[in-house]
Amino acid sequence: MDFSVSFKDFILEHYSEDGSSFEEEIADLMDLRQACRTPSRNDAGIEILAKYFSHMPLLESRFFSATRQMGIFFTWYDSFTGVPVCQQNISLEKASILFNIGALYTQIGTRCNRQTGSGLQEAITAFQKAAGEDTLPSQPAVSHMAPYSLFSAMWVL
Repeated sequence: MDFSVSFKDFILEHYSEDGSSFEEEIADLMDLRQACRTPSRNDAGIEILAKYFSHMPLLESRFFSATRQMGIFFTWYDSFTGVPVCQQNISLEKASILFNIGALYTQIGTRCNRQTGSGLQEAITAFQKAAGEDTLPSQPAVSHMAPYSLFSAMWVL
């Protein structure tokens, strides 16, 4: 998925600046999003997801408005059926990233050696982090999503 044309057009239209002068930054954002689609199953993967998620509030405030659609469709795939969930709502993007952070922490927790005290403590910490990340309805970023969207987002990986 390439957002670059939409972002460049919006920058020109809304900020009266040449969107081409931001090609490098837009490409960096697209690379980061691509990395989020297949993160490594360790702390480095968590860092990539968290870094991308930290960009969401700025993107939302600068490029996404309730009164204007940018024509960007966010697509994620159901982890069980492979069916795509596609919306123009940035909340789907945020919910999917939060879900994936929680899922990754769960995977990290299951890989810990729970036969040792330190391994058990690592697993507990990972599972606690997973539980904290997987509380989507209480997140202000996604609390206004339609129920069917939220349900779909919770099954995305």
